[in-house]
Amino acid sequence: MQIYTYMETGVGSEFIDPSTTRVYPLTNPSSTSPSIGFTLTETSYVQLSVFDLAGRMIQTVSEGFYSKGSHEIDVQELPVGSYLILLTTDGDRFCSKMVVLN
Repeated sequence: MQIYTYMETGVGSEFIDPSTTRVYPLTNPSSTSPSIGFTLTETSYVQLSVFDLAGRMIQTVSEGFYSKGSHEIDVQELPVGSYLILLTTDGDRFCSKMVVLN
């Protein structure tokens, strides 16, 4: 299994290449109820989780089969802080950083 990272800086989102599997916050920094986007190159079983920087899982946002393409999921309220978003697919893991502000 490989782990891929994707870091986005600034506010707003940029063009996300649909031919690459990725996970990303839709705005970064975000409010206390952020949205997470991810793109899949093929239909896959997905687990999307949020971790704090100490490595503790805060919540599993979604788990199940998703079709090829782009998806958006709203996250339940998160306290102010920095988080890692982990997208696990059938054979790989993708990680991105997310900052939540007031």
